[in-house]
Amino acid sequence: MTHPAPTVTSGLGATAGPPCRRLLITAPGTVELIEQILPPLGDHDVYVRTVVSGISHGTELAWLHGAAAALHRTWHTGQRIYLDGPGRDYPVAPGYESIGRVTQVGPAVTAVAVGDLIAVDAPHADGHRLTDTAAAAGLLPAGVDPEQAVFFILTRVALGGVHDAALSVGDTAVVVGLGTVGLQAAQIARRAGARVIGVDRYPLRVEAAGSTKRSAAYASAAGSPPSPPTATRGHLGQDQADAGGTFLQRGQSEHLRCRSCCYPWSAVSQ
Repeated sequence: MTHPAPTVTSGLGATAGPPCRRLLITAPGTVELIEQILPPLGDHDVYVRTVVSGISHGTELAWLHGAAAALHRTWHTGQRIYLDGPGRDYPVAPGYESIGRVTQVGPAVTAVAVGDLIAVDAPHADGHRLTDTAAAAGLLPAGVDPEQAVFFILTRVALGGVHDAALSVGDTAVVVGLGTVGLQAAQIARRAGARVIGVDRYPLRVEAAGSTKRSAAYASAAGSPPSPPTATRGHLGQDQADAGGTFLQRGQSEHLRCRSCCYPWSAVSQ
């Protein structure tokens, strides 16, 4: 369903910015494309048109099917888990990883220019208005492929898992699930001084993880854990593969504990 664009004006009565379309999940099984008008461009604002957007097929399908935890439970900020309590309601604006190209800047903007590529932390839409601060923070180097850059935003998910694990130099970290977030988490854990073991049941991901000459990763058979001799010899490589769920574990010898899990992601062009 497509809704007509409303007429939006600024406080001074000026007509608002260019049109854009936003994706909304308005009820279980219902996705709508909402036509809107972006707010007026301020002196310190930037207009961006989306080039590519990342889709969380785990999280977003859960929203679509009405199974997302946030619909049925309450998020506890301190403990960072869902607890018994009321959930939120629809509509839901999914997404938070996009790459956009700057189309217009306000007169006071100096950090970015028209044509620059920006990593955008915002729900799925074909247009955005950003502050100059947000645009500068997401500015990408020249020559970066947007379809690769769209995964940059997921690095914070991987970094959060590594921070949660509180790794120390010499620790052993086991990353179960060598998808996009898993491979990022493994690289960050290695830079933190940990010895990293990668485990996945899909050969393609294992091959990508072990694609460098000095690195290797080993997969367990479906439904069974890896044997200790195999797992303790595995070190994760640098390349990224298809997206997949991730668990980051840390510990010494056999004392491993789960610290973080991440949903699978993929990227699609608009």
